[in-house]
Amino acid sequence: MNCIDRIREAYLLSWIGDAKGIRTIERECRKEISSWNKEIKGIIKIRGEVDREFELPAKLRERGITNVELIHVGLGKLMKRLLRTADADVKKDGEFRYSISQAGFKRILRGIRKERGYNFQILPENSGFVIAYNEIVYAEFVVGREEEVVRNIKKLLNIE
Repeated sequence: MNCIDRIREAYLLSWIGDAKGIRTIERECRKEISSWNKEIKGIIKIRGEVDREFELPAKLRERGITNVELIHVGLGKLMKRLLRTADADVKKDGEFRYSISQAGFKRILRGIRKERGYNFQILPENSGFVIAYNEIVYAEFVVGREEEVVRNIKKLLNIE
């Protein structure tokens, strides 16, 4: 898997608060990301030479900075931000990874799954709801044990 795909995975891991997983991905991609950081210095130098913002694209083209290099710079910055993710207690139930946080009287589940697609379901026995959009799962519930709620969510979303 290339580094860009791994950064996408790190983005999903930041949704559930898996800082350890993000650090692992950063270590695997460190060499490639460090080469991207060299590009940042060149772009910052060019930006300092420009008086007005609208002149920047022409100056970048003059110096031979490509779109791919600009994308690499953006991905490197994104990875730095992802490293600031707060670490949550991440649990795994088969292919479903999730974390649960307390927000007043309700609990919030954030999860990731392998399947793609959209789904919204009410959790009547847990006084809550679950929304799944592509790989991201968000649920709020008030009553029920964690294991019971996760089992209900997996059943409703057809997660193995």
